[in-house]
Amino acid sequence: MENQCVLIAANTGGAHAGYVMGGASQVVSPRGTVLAEAGGDEEVLSVEVDLGEIADYRAEFPVLADRRL
Repeated sequence: MENQCVLIAANTGGAHAGYVMGGASQVVSPRGTVLAEAGGDEEVLSVEVDLGEIADYRAEFPVLADRRL
């Protein structure tokens, strides 16, 4: 999130080898808005992402200018 990009957090859902997995995969916008979220079961997420939002948010909140390389 510190890079102000779209974050895709994938996690195993459902039960595997007798263990219940956490699930709750998410797609999060650069602003931190959850665009899609899966439950605890196995599920496929589909979401349209506005890549222009990344540039817009970076222009509004230019934290990357403070990087030291």
